[in-house]
Amino acid sequence: MNVKINFSIFLIIIIWTFRANTQTIVELPRPNSGTYSFKQAEIHKHEIYEMASTDMMEGWENPYLGFCVHITESDHITVYKSFLREGEMTMEELNELLNEYLIFLEGNPLGVLITCSGNPEDSISLNRVLELLFKPYVQIFYVKSLKQPGW
Repeated sequence: MNVKINFSIFLIIIIWTFRANTQTIVELPRPNSGTYSFKQAEIHKHEIYEMASTDMMEGWENPYLGFCVHITESDHITVYKSFLREGEMTMEELNELLNEYLIFLEGNPLGVLITCSGNPEDSISLNRVLELLFKPYVQIFYVKSLKQPGW
């Protein structure tokens, strides 16, 4: 009897684990990248609002030179994993940082991971950050929640 109960609990844990959402970091199509025209990338731009609500992703390894932008629940902008400067920033300061990185690119895109701990659809800062960074020389990454098929 005890073995059946333990097995049942084990089975419930396994099913619950597979039902849980998993997250992955994906690239937002980059305008005029060679793969997407500006118009094609613009069509996919809204996909960032499907991002998973997350904390900062300190362990993320950027495949390009760049930094991470986190939108807090109070809609403030925090830059981290930048070798130039980090911390809470205004849009003007973020724009200055973006311009400072331009001299380092050497033909490669600037990689920027955007995360948001609140609801992305409600974030005014996310809208502004996206407008600032949606450029041919910036590869935007975001965290997407992947639901298990059939659940």
